[in-house]
Amino acid sequence: MKKTAAFLLALALTLALAACGGGEDPAKDTSKPSDTSAGSATDTADDTSADTASDTSTDTSADTATDTSTDTSADTTTDTAEDRPDPILFKTLNYIGDTDRIALSAREAARLAGVLEEETMYVTREVEFQQRYDPTYLLGVSAFAALFDTGNGVPAMLFVGGGKPPEGWAGPFELEAPYVAEIWSFVDGELVCKPWDTVRIYEGYLLLGGYYPDGTGYDARVYPVHDGVIDSVPSTCAAADMLYDSTYEVDGVRVGEAAFNAWVKTWAGDSPVGFSHGSDVSARCWGMDDAEAVLRVLKLWAGLDGTVRSRGAAPYTVQDLSIVETLDTDFGNRNMRTFCQIVHFDTELPGYSYAEGRAAAALEKEHLNMDGASSGDPGEYEYYDEITTSVTYDDGKLLSFMSCYEYFGGGVTDHGTDGRVYDLTRGKRLTLGDLVSGQEYEIREAVRQKLIETGWDNDFYGSELDRMSLEDFDFYLSPSGNVMVCFDKYEIADGASGEFEVELPRA
Repeated sequence: MKKTAAFLLALALTLALAACGGGEDPAKDTSKPSDTSAGSATDTADDTSADTASDTSTDTSADTATDTSTDTSADTTTDTAEDRPDPILFKTLNYIGDTDRIALSAREAARLAGVLEEETMYVTREVEFQQRYDPTYLLGVSAFAALFDTGNGVPAMLFVGGGKPPEGWAGPFELEAPYVAEIWSFVDGELVCKPWDTVRIYEGYLLLGGYYPDGTGYDARVYPVHDGVIDSVPSTCAAADMLYDSTYEVDGVRVGEAAFNAWVKTWAGDSPVGFSHGSDVSARCWGMDDAEAVLRVLKLWAGLDGTVRSRGAAPYTVQDLSIVETLDTDFGNRNMRTFCQIVHFDTELPGYSYAEGRAAAALEKEHLNMDGASSGDPGEYEYYDEITTSVTYDDGKLLSFMSCYEYFGGGVTDHGTDGRVYDLTRGKRLTLGDLVSGQEYEIREAVRQKLIETGWDNDFYGSELDRMSLEDFDFYLSPSGNVMVCFDKYEIADGASGEFEVELPRA
């Protein structure tokens, strides 16, 4: 199930590209911003065949409450210049922009940190899944991030992650599939994610596209970045067909080769940060920092460095997202109704913001991106994907979510439970070993005995449990604080056996 919001944004982006390429305004100013240096380098590793952006946003606006209590042990929610760490933190990174002008709040830093950690975990799971089939092909996970100013002091973040190729195959910034490239930015207080294809980041604008990997053509568009916004409509674009008759266009108007080369020199010079991929499964990035280094800076800025900043249970609201799209199936067009609930906390405390950001990013990856079902006749029934979310535990230090999902598409139904527990004082998602006493094998045996009590067949399915590490267990906290370990269909038994849930005491 993948991002359904891509349908709406793809439509808007298609109209924008048509406007740029149709030559309706050939007199528009295509001069480059004065603060950006021009270069003449070209990159033949680019592929501009995809330009689909999904825009799944989570409301990050919050009311700032004044606390008049006499409790002085808790951190205040006021984020003033005196409260923030020194901007020199960002000087340790390859930050695109003026670090002295950074206006990132603790809450925004916590949201970005949560997303960065969640996306890294997602890539790690994808790579580990690939390694099951060929352990020698990928050596591990490569994850990079880059922060760049959007014109108002609040940075956006480019995240790139994928498989680490074998030694000798490529350099330190090379990746192998599966890989992802996304830009996360704040728009009107909402954290928005857009997957990007080949992209170069400059001060003042982004360049999407470039030369085709085989050198037979060129297609690129310029998106201005200003006042905290990445424009969704390109300000100028260029294209070329170099396979047959060598034709060139700038802003949809036929031009000569000299004018085309001048456009490339003006807009597509060497960029400090970027991502590109070829026609195969390889990709590369440049100028980016290791994701762990960026995560460390964001957590320090947000106060998620071990300092207790929580006050207790926070008020929250549940944001309902409902989308209907049409899928092309073997049995004709079918409507797919997607309903998803995302929890939004009405507090500025960064621990909650961090957890909120990670949970929202996880839902986006796991549920909001639909692969259209292609087989099975649903008859009279509508396709649907429903996710309901609730907070099961919150004592100001530990926070637990539970999301229940139910899916029907292509004649197939599925349902299950996702659990997540966060340490709000450290900015960390907890594993089962963090909350249950014992070594890994002891905890697994405790789970096994509880499962056997439910009627689970250990003799037949015990090996499925043996393969799970503590990071693989899905769980949440009950209102009483006990650990509820949950297993979806097919996870540790056949589908007919259904779901399993067992309760363990918390250490």
